[in-house]
Amino acid sequence: MIRRSTWMLILLLIALIGLGWYLNYRKENKAAQATPTPGMEYLLPTDAGVVTAIKIEGKDSSIEIQRNVENKWEIKAPENAAADQALVEAAVTQLSSLRIMGQVQIDLELVNLKTPDYKVSVTYSDGKTYTFEVGAVTPINTGYYVRKSDGNIVVVSKTSLDSLLKLLTNPPYLATPTPTITPTLEVSPTPTPAAVETTPAPSETPTPQNTPGP
Repeated sequence: MIRRSTWMLILLLIALIGLGWYLNYRKENKAAQATPTPGMEYLLPTDAGVVTAIKIEGKDSSIEIQRNVENKWEIKAPENAAADQALVEAAVTQLSSLRIMGQVQIDLELVNLKTPDYKVSVTYSDGKTYTFEVGAVTPINTGYYVRKSDGNIVVVSKTSLDSLLKLLTNPPYLATPTPTITPTLEVSPTPTPAAVETTPAPSETPTPQNTPGP
């Protein structure tokens, strides 16, 4: 039979384990919460000029879009192709609204930034390229954990970033109009009338003429 003192030791041990787990959970949860950024701060500069190229690398695919000499967007990878200008411009406009919601200090592996889900590079007309990595979605589903090129981890608005990442998941290829096929009318051949066999009329038998006697 287990003594009362032994039961007390077991209960104390369980209580200590529970307390340790709670304190560790509270520490991780606190670290994962973003510290609000004073003022309005954005992930990319707002005074770097015009966007000239975008490259998005996923774990299984990538896409690269550039402006050509005519200032038109075209897809350079995974293959050279014409781009839908409206779809690309819609995504580019979101670059200026990638608002930083806060900064966090957390283990990269916990938020999928040790091996990021996406790597985004944006090049501007001033020749500078800015790169950032995208990890997991925040627990309340309002932002992404993002690692900037300087190593800082921030939370960026999910709505704006989704519009940009859509370029990879749904590439903006220019739709090729489907040619209209005109049906060909089939002309049925006119049947040839069957030949009519003509029965020849019976020939007349000549009537013998009487020869006069001497």
